[in-house]
Amino acid sequence: MKHIVLAGAMALSVLSACCATKKYVAKTVAPVETHVASVEAKNDAKNTDQDKTIAGQGQQIQDLDRSLSQTKEKLTDTDAKAVSAGQAAQQANQAAQQAGTSAQQANQAAGRAQQSADGARTFADQGLTRLERTIDASNKFQMSKSSTVLFGVNESKLNADGKKELDYFAKQAEGLQRFVIEV
Repeated sequence: MKHIVLAGAMALSVLSACCATKKYVAKTVAPVETHVASVEAKNDAKNTDQDKTIAGQGQQIQDLDRSLSQTKEKLTDTDAKAVSAGQAAQQANQAAQQAGTSAQQANQAAGRAQQSADGARTFADQGLTRLERTIDASNKFQMSKSSTVLFGVNESKLNADGKKELDYFAKQAEGLQRFVIEV
């Protein structure tokens, strides 16, 4: 039992010495840890602000670079358009001169066309007058022959006399022009 008491006393002395050391360290280190934590918080806040500022400035630089590129493109396009406009003006001047000559020729041709049109109108009017007379004459039909063919009672076919009458009527119309047969 002596050994157990001795081991217990030894363990108690080690534990009590260890606890005292932890308390001392905790008291000594606690203010330092608090100060370090507050400095880290301030440093983190400054770093965050600086990061935001740098990001904003980077975005502004990108926007300026994009704007500069667009301005250069517009300047190049404008220069090309100015050169093209100069060439187009020269071509337009040449075309205007050719158009003037063509207009004179067209005016002369129009005079000749007007004369031809007047002659064609007179000819067409005369032709229309003749056509109207012909149509009026052709629309005035006169009955020249009439024939009656009857079916038998309750029958749907013609008898031999009815067929002969229709054949005779059709032969009389063979030589005629513009005729109407009504049934």
